[in-house]
Amino acid sequence: MKKSRLNPREKIIHTQFTHYGRNAKEWLRKCALLLPSIQKNDIWKKLGFQSLYHYAAAVAGMSRHQAELALWTVRKIQDKPALLSLAQTKGIHAVRPIANVATRETDEFWAEKASAMSKSTLECYVREFRQEFQEGKSCPGTTLQSAKLPSSAPKPVESLPKNQPSESLTLTLPIPLARRLDRLRKRADFEALITQFLDTIEAQEEASQPAAIESNSRPIPTAIRTFALNRTGSRCAFPNCNQRYHQLHHTQRYALEKVHDPGRLVPLCREHNELAHLGLIENEEYVPERWHLRKKADQRSAKWWIDQKVQERRAAAIGTQTLNGS
Repeated sequence: MKKSRLNPREKIIHTQFTHYGRNAKEWLRKCALLLPSIQKNDIWKKLGFQSLYHYAAAVAGMSRHQAELALWTVRKIQDKPALLSLAQTKGIHAVRPIANVATRETDEFWAEKASAMSKSTLECYVREFRQEFQEGKSCPGTTLQSAKLPSSAPKPVESLPKNQPSESLTLTLPIPLARRLDRLRKRADFEALITQFLDTIEAQEEASQPAAIESNSRPIPTAIRTFALNRTGSRCAFPNCNQRYHQLHHTQRYALEKVHDPGRLVPLCREHNELAHLGLIENEEYVPERWHLRKKADQRSAKWWIDQKVQERRAAAIGTQTLNGS
């Protein structure tokens, strides 16, 4: 829907509605955190209500789902002061994604993550975190020490370590093609054949790659944009993510170099783009299959500094937009 400017009277109405809405959310958060105490002391029963859920609905307008979510989440975080404090300021939903993964030892770690991330990005981070750090699925030998690798620089020649962990890949193909591939996978040299095929495709991509362009204009030139999107079919480039892309991400940060480089431009979904700008993707300067999570951002890097500045400006712009109602 197209936006239009509000007249002075409409701005007053919008401001009042926003103020009351924020207050309502704040009071609902407080009610959610008190609900376990209501249950523990049987307050609902002493007041003659049929159930705790009836009490929550009648007194605070909470649905059964909201009440159950509050009880479960508070039970999980009741021994974690940092998460409890965060729930009081941001609400139960802000800490729900990490209620099952956080421990007393990692309380502050997860509180820091939850305070900086949107709910969907936090859910994404938890999912990747479990796979990489708890289930041990990260591939050994993929942490590269070089801080930067321009697309024009020669790629390092590396041999894959022996006894690498395996990963399953599910494909949906037309039956004739699927059966041809199934026959091929039975060969002893299947991995070598697949590697040869991928090397050929990547060589073709490299040969057709447009030149990098220095520009003071943020819009990405069409040829570079098309090339970057075609490499993943407009899907997120992060390993094992198949979401549609949300943004083309400059891994070197456009604000630092003012360069549109197709070799350092990758499509990312909203969540992985946010993780990248929080400095939580390791080996970002390399091809995406070498990426994995960081537990903590490198706050000494120029990229982290510029990302912080951009986020501050965006937050200020959103605040101004909300205030003006346009």
